[in-house]
Amino acid sequence: IPQPIPDGGGVAALSDGKIKEISAYKEYLGTCLTEPLQSGVPYKFQFQLGISPELKVLPMNVSLFAAADCNQLPFGGGSDTIGCPTNEPNWVLLGGARAVTLPGWHKMEIEFTPTSDLYAIAIGPPCTLNDWRDTTASAFYFLDELYLAKAYNFNFEIEINDHPCSENLQFEVPYFENLRYQWYKDGIALLNETSNLLQDISGQGVYQVSIDDETICFLSEGLDYADTVLYVDLLDTLCMGKPFVFQGQYLTTPGQYFDTLKTANNCDSILRLTLIEAVAIERGVQAKIFPSETYIYEGRLFSEPGDYRFSVTSSSGCEEFINLSLEHYAVYIPEAFSPNGDGVNDLFVCYGSDDLNLIASMRIFDRWGAQVYQGENLLPNDSRDAWDGTNGSLRVEQGVYVYVAELVLKDGEARVVTGSVVVLP
Repeated sequence: IPQPIPDGGGVAALSDGKIKEISAYKEYLGTCLTEPLQSGVPYKFQFQLGISPELKVLPMNVSLFAAADCNQLPFGGGSDTIGCPTNEPNWVLLGGARAVTLPGWHKMEIEFTPTSDLYAIAIGPPCTLNDWRDTTASAFYFLDELYLAKAYNFNFEIEINDHPCSENLQFEVPYFENLRYQWYKDGIALLNETSNLLQDISGQGVYQVSIDDETICFLSEGLDYADTVLYVDLLDTLCMGKPFVFQGQYLTTPGQYFDTLKTANNCDSILRLTLIEAVAIERGVQAKIFPSETYIYEGRLFSEPGDYRFSVTSSSGCEEFINLSLEHYAVYIPEAFSPNGDGVNDLFVCYGSDDLNLIASMRIFDRWGAQVYQGENLLPNDSRDAWDGTNGSLRVEQGVYVYVAELVLKDGEARVVTGSVVVLP
């Protein structure tokens, strides 16, 4: 028997053939009803079908049959070969449920509308014979939790008629004057909760309602209700010498703190703050600039080389000390040269220490903006491709010229530097 059993007690076991090696042998569960199935009234038959996990089972269909007279039970006269009820007169097929082969319990339904009043029913296999060529297959299956009622009785889904956190929260099922109600929580009946409304919601759990009208009784599907609590986790830092303000509290020691708020829907929102103690931070910063530049750190401006110590506010809101060492790049671009061929200061060369990796480009313009020289990928301190004071093959006039140099520095920075150089006689 597949476990767990839906109703917690016994089950009915039926066979669809193969007993005594007779394929027409079929077993049914039958009963005489306390009141007839009424002609023209929609009904629903709901049940659990169990397939053993230990047996190889052929696809199992389930059919519901009925007769107008309880004297039709039992049918078959004890014959092993009579088969299904409609092989005898006075029985009708009301409907069937689909084939199932997967192990376990399966909730199934058969809906039908009788065309005449019927007093006797039988549930079991359909009239068709199974193919028993597979001699290892089993014919057994199980039934439990059988409910037969007018179709409207199955429309009792529990509804929540307000926000789960509302003070006016109620659970509700449809109201009918001739029905009786009993509410349950986790399988235990709730005292005095016998209407279609459950007003006293006593915390989280599985809620159900049983409904009966003296002829049938069934239990609704469970509503798994949980208290709606929103947890918000916060992580923050306690700065040295400065209290941390949390929901009006001034906290001075690290640890975990809680506070409960109400949301707009009246739900509890629990804040969980983990407060850690800040560690004093001393941060060293090294930077380089050109003489015409300004270094900016956290809004502070520095334009002269030197060592500076100051405090800033860290990302955690605490004080952090910065030790800044600021230097000029060791790059020298001459302000004048004399390309007269005397071997002294004849070339315009860009000099640099390890700070300078490459002069990506050097362009020089006369006072009218005409370019008189362009060099690319020049090495520092290298005179081989330096400007010799000519434009093409002609020597330029004496005077002031403007240069634009793109420098690639050792620290990965790229700078465009502009200035002027005087061509001397």
